[in-house]
Amino acid sequence: MSFTLYTDKSPSGEVVTVTAMCRVGNKLWLGDSAGRVSVYHASSCSLSWSVCVWEVVGGAPSACTAMLPLQRLQRVALALECGRFYLCACAGHVYSWAPAQAHLL
Repeated sequence: MSFTLYTDKSPSGEVVTVTAMCRVGNKLWLGDSAGRVSVYHASSCSLSWSVCVWEVVGGAPSACTAMLPLQRLQRVALALECGRFYLCACAGHVYSWAPAQAHLL
């Protein structure tokens, strides 16, 4: 089985590589060098959904550097190269992005 990212070029034309990955249940979350998160079904390798983080939350494109599933919180922690940190939730095709400090107070 092999995974193919939704696209293989960033908006600037650079090659996109997977830079972070984690498993959440039967799904694989992949973060890439273009700041995109793609979620695949582990059993079929089919794309469930994909989103460019910077298009949702604003700011400039920044690579995903780390992803960690937080099962108790039902979230995925996402760190970007620019220093931003988010707690992400996904239920089907509905996803939310929130700055981490909002949830840590």
